[in-house]
Amino acid sequence: MSFLQNILSAFRPQQESDPLQSLTVCTYGQAASGIEADEAKSVIEWIALSLKVAGCTTDSHLFWVHPDGQLTKELRRLYRKGEPVLGYRLGDRMAPAPEGMYWRMVTEHPSTRIYQLEPKDE
Repeated sequence: MSFLQNILSAFRPQQESDPLQSLTVCTYGQAASGIEADEAKSVIEWIALSLKVAGCTTDSHLFWVHPDGQLTKELRRLYRKGEPVLGYRLGDRMAPAPEGMYWRMVTEHPSTRIYQLEPKDE
């Protein structure tokens, strides 16, 4: 089961004063993506809240641009560290995933533009 599933539970009142305080969502290529600041903020807040609800305590990583070359190497390194790696689809299709992996659509987000990097079953 994905850590982003059951997002509806995210709307329950939180006991903490700032439920997102300890979470970090590192972003890559936001300026080059052309996405509006308000939309980017909304997506990042949704991801942080989803991770918090799922009990995730590690950094997560959101790629706004299609990773290639050096970014693909970074994407693989982050995944091997066990940190959530997400991508935001800007066009009609998500960029190809690194070899042996695939992008799974995160259907819990209303835009259906957020994808999570996962290993292919062998």
